[in-house]
Amino acid sequence: MDPFSSNPIVLRDPRELSIHPALKAMPRLAKDDPRYDAMRNAWRTAGMIDPLYVTAAGEICDGRHRWWFAKDMQLKTVPTM
Repeated sequence: MDPFSSNPIVLRDPRELSIHPALKAMPRLAKDDPRYDAMRNAWRTAGMIDPLYVTAAGEICDGRHRWWFAKDMQLKTVPTM
């Protein structure tokens, strides 16, 4: 849990989440980008380190790459705040 937040971590189905409209125009790393692969491998080794930060409506404000990894790996739940 973020030490500066009082919001609890909630497990949510990644299929129910979406990218916040303010982030939709930001570029996404391609799956064949070495940086994406390095991030995915680190994530597999250490596990998801930070929760996804989402609005009450389920729009992701931070953690979109973690969300894509979770979807790629077909996880049933992801931690969110």
